[in-house]
Amino acid sequence: MSMDFRTFDLRKRVLEDVGNKFYPWMLKARQLILSASILENQCAKRKYFGVDLDKYEDELEAKSPSVEVHSVLMLWAMAAECLLKALWLKSGEKLIRDGNYNKIPDTNDHHLDTIAHAVCKKGIFKFTIKDLELLFRLSGYIIHGRYPIPKHAHTRTAVMPDGRLLKSELIWHIRSDDKQYHSLVARMLKALAK
Repeated sequence: MSMDFRTFDLRKRVLEDVGNKFYPWMLKARQLILSASILENQCAKRKYFGVDLDKYEDELEAKSPSVEVHSVLMLWAMAAECLLKALWLKSGEKLIRDGNYNKIPDTNDHHLDTIAHAVCKKGIFKFTIKDLELLFRLSGYIIHGRYPIPKHAHTRTAVMPDGRLLKSELIWHIRSDDKQYHSLVARMLKALAK
């Protein structure tokens, strides 16, 4: 059975029906995480050093990820963005209106910390300061993972709830940040399953 998308009204209705439900966003996040795991298994730093990575971190520059790590982080960042939007939708909000995508008010789609702040205000999920810092840093990889250079020469800054100012730097600690990312994703998935 195929769907007939010949009329604008039907396309608009299907887009709103799918785009305003949290479940498709959650599924897309899972697909992105699965894709990242395939790339992660090919990453030389992770593949050949495995559990010994911490021992060789300085030599391997693990705090400044290689291009192959950037691709994994880009997919993780995009998955986090989908999960954040799923939480937004689960709170009763909409992303699609009159057949058009509308960003979450007072956010930038690729600045994950701004979306997290909006989700927090809905009371559906609590983010720790460490979560917000991680999402802030992860945001840079959405662009940096897709392009060989950033779109702009400036750096982004954010004020954390505790008053600290963060500058956007592409810093990722493979073991500790990976663990924190997976923990955050698990918590978001659990909140969506309720």
